[in-house]
Amino acid sequence: MDHLFQELVDDLFHTFGTPATLLDARDRVLAFSDQPPELADPVRRRVLLVHDVDTDVSRAVVRHVNDAARRADGIVRIPAAAELGLYERIVAPLQVRGTAVAYVYLVDPGRRVAAADLAAFAASFAAVATQVELHRLARDRVRAAVGGLLSADEEERHVAADALEQSSTASLQPPVRAVVIGADRPLRDVPAGYWNRLLGHDVVWTELAGRVVALLGDGVPGRSAALAAAVTATGPASTSAAGGAAASGRGVPGLGRPVLVAGMGDVVADLIEVARSHRQAVRAWRWARSEATTERVGVWADLGAWRALLTLDPRDARDSVDPRVRRLTERESTTDLALLRRFLERDGDVAALAQDHHLHRATVDSRLRRLQDRYDLRWDDSDDRLATVLGVRLAQLERAGAGTAPVES
Repeated sequence: MDHLFQELVDDLFHTFGTPATLLDARDRVLAFSDQPPELADPVRRRVLLVHDVDTDVSRAVVRHVNDAARRADGIVRIPAAAELGLYERIVAPLQVRGTAVAYVYLVDPGRRVAAADLAAFAASFAAVATQVELHRLARDRVRAAVGGLLSADEEERHVAADALEQSSTASLQPPVRAVVIGADRPLRDVPAGYWNRLLGHDVVWTELAGRVVALLGDGVPGRSAALAAAVTATGPASTSAAGGAAASGRGVPGLGRPVLVAGMGDVVADLIEVARSHRQAVRAWRWARSEATTERVGVWADLGAWRALLTLDPRDARDSVDPRVRRLTERESTTDLALLRRFLERDGDVAALAQDHHLHRATVDSRLRRLQDRYDLRWDDSDDRLATVLGVRLAQLERAGAGTAPVES
């Protein structure tokens, strides 16, 4: 199917000498031809080749080009927009039973292409439109089944498992684990093809609560580790833009490719048990996106004592924190909270802590004494130590780390 999409845009490029792009009705890129710099406008090249476009420009481009195309009844020419770096282009809707299911965009500042010239591609347009619609229907069935597997209703889980096993487009065999992935931007701003490349075309996935939920057949050795490595590699490698945000393992929101955060649940032996793995994956994702860590992948089985805190209702957990510790977490800096937690968890090893944080030992001692005295806590009292560790950990879980998008409801 992807071959048919690519064949169309390549044929258009070779026929008219203008860059061609195929988008579905949700503005997801399905295929694109060569994008020579002397022919393609800068914005389109950045979007297609490196996904490097900030949110404001992206929205403006959508308003100028895509919205105009959707208001038209047929082939339409969209004027240039110099302020957006957009060249003039011609757009052809690909229809099934009178409804546009995809759009072909041809960058055409030289007006090489007339609407009548595209008549020769009518059969190809119809074939591609049919394939786009068939692909959408199959994808929707599979993704609905994935959502059904996560239901609290056991009967619904059984129906969903049967649907996936009978699907010709899903190759999912137990053992399987759920993986939850969030990005540093809304999922609508990430092309669907990006997830297919990241996860693999044989992995079934859906969008739920602003996150991608994938079911990973763990029968292939190393698959989970490979996905974890791919997620970890999504962040920028330098601190060039965001005041050093990337140094902590986080990316810069809205720039370049999506920066991802993932959680992985336990492997389960049966599809109807995936709901349990999904709950674990959501909690592991919550840990990975928080200030508790600089890792971008949380694996439920590896989270140790964090798992007990992650199973608590956040509001109940917040209410249970010692009032002195709650004041401390509300008033002190992220850096000092991290320093304090490590001090208490490392049984007071100030020398190692000072070395790790590149501070003088006297500076660390001074900060710890200040916190102790200000909030009437005693680090040599076991109850105070435990209450502080729990309170700081819960506070860190509530705070999203740099480079993560707000959770969509």
